[in-house]
Amino acid sequence: MAHFYAIGLYRHKDYAAANIPILPLKKGFKKTRLYIMAYIILYGIATTLLTLLGYTGLLFVLIMMITCIWWIRKGVTLWPEDNITWGKKMFGYSLMLTIVQAVMLVKIGRAH
Repeated sequence: MAHFYAIGLYRHKDYAAANIPILPLKKGFKKTRLYIMAYIILYGIATTLLTLLGYTGLLFVLIMMITCIWWIRKGVTLWPEDNITWGKKMFGYSLMLTIVQAVMLVKIGRAH
């Protein structure tokens, strides 16, 4: 969700012009940013649970926790940025996290 909400932040004018009711237009930019940060935290918890429940190994949880903490830190340190810049950067970070996950899946898939 953080990924799509970030798109909504920096493309809000396009959604408004198309009359598509997205979160930034309905609830505001600040609330959208808070939702993004909350989803990142929940994502970190979910990835940790995968390891705690035995679905993934220690390396997975370590990499995911480092990337989630880094993503949260970026969101907090960039908070003063305008909505469009903040949204673009948070979207970019979500793409990087997706690439990290894809590499891990390919690596894990080859190991099994």
